[in-house]
Amino acid sequence: MPLRILIADPSKFSRLVLRGLIKSTDVGRNAEIIEAYDNDDAVRKYFQYNPHLIFLNISMSNNEGLKTIDKIRSKDPNAKVVVVSTLGREDLVEKALEKGALGYLIKPFRPNVLKEVLYNILGDEKYASKSSPRASSS
Repeated sequence: MPLRILIADPSKFSRLVLRGLIKSTDVGRNAEIIEAYDNDDAVRKYFQYNPHLIFLNISMSNNEGLKTIDKIRSKDPNAKVVVVSTLGREDLVEKALEKGALGYLIKPFRPNVLKEVLYNILGDEKYASKSSPRASSS
């Protein structure tokens, strides 16, 4: 089964940038990327496609990202959620981590941070190529 990643962000540009960065990694090179533009679309597509990981813009639709995490994790407690935020929204990021998010990315995206998140969450032999280096945990 191919790796599936859901990117939920209202900004088409942000989805495009994140897609490109994911595809540039060994873990994400062959991933199927699904995109969602709002919270309802994210929940619907999560349960339709059952992705291995979701990148969720925490500030989407009037900061409803926390409710989206609750909706997904109430039906799938093992859901792997990484929140996406902008600087200055540390309060929402902290709450998302308390609700079970595994990590976060801050816009603008830094490729090395994205790679570290991917390898730490999905970087087992099932997805990573044999020659790919592992990101160290900090």
